[in-house]
Amino acid sequence: RQRKFSQRQGVELIVVGAFDTTYQNSQVTYCSVGKWNGLVLQKVGEGLCNSAVSTGMKITSVAMAGPQDVYVAGSFHTQVWNGNMHQFVKIFNVAHYNAAKEVWLPLPVGQITCSWCTVTVLALAWDAKR
Repeated sequence: RQRKFSQRQGVELIVVGAFDTTYQNSQVTYCSVGKWNGLVLQKVGEGLCNSAVSTGMKITSVAMAGPQDVYVAGSFHTQVWNGNMHQFVKIFNVAHYNAAKEVWLPLPVGQITCSWCTVTVLALAWDAKR
């Protein structure tokens, strides 16, 4: 069964920022990305936060790329488990969530990082025609 963010367009809102829970006693870790359906905030996928590496995760922008793909960007580095490769892969500042596979992934074309500065991606845009 393929998963989608929404059966009807515009039903869910992706919320990004610098947060990990919605209230003090929450057991859910959102990793700065949540999905609001009008009633509750739900987490988007598993594994974007890796507490060993992703301190101070700050997501500043989001772009939807169809019903099964969301991209988030900001100032962060983390690592996620890639089941196909059977190893952890690092993600720097831009992450792709594939709802069909329910997995966070790095960009397939490389990472946006800097060895001597702090990178913050402030905006994303998706062009469906390309």
